[in-house]
Amino acid sequence: MKTVYYLDDEDQLCTLVDAFLSTSGFLVKTFTDEEDFFDAFKQSPPDLLIVDHRLKRSTGCEIVSDLTPECPVILVTGELESKKLECKGINVILGKPYRLNELKETILSLL
Repeated sequence: MKTVYYLDDEDQLCTLVDAFLSTSGFLVKTFTDEEDFFDAFKQSPPDLLIVDHRLKRSTGCEIVSDLTPECPVILVTGELESKKLECKGINVILGKPYRLNELKETILSLL
């Protein structure tokens, strides 16, 4: 079972994504706090990381830059200029709102 970490400051979205991906066969850990995420990541890196672009204290690009993860990374963003985002270490940028099936298909294509 592949492990997916989902970092987003929106509690409801974390709950929704967790429920959907868990029933799709993934082990999902969601985080709304960057520090909790960093602690978990350092202890046990995931097979895939999904991170929101706009967080409470930083951006998804900064998170990925600080970690330089070896796993695939999906950046989700509601910003209209998502196509202009260039973040080192990001495999896919997915615009919000996205369909849950679209997220699942993207994950499967990266794993």
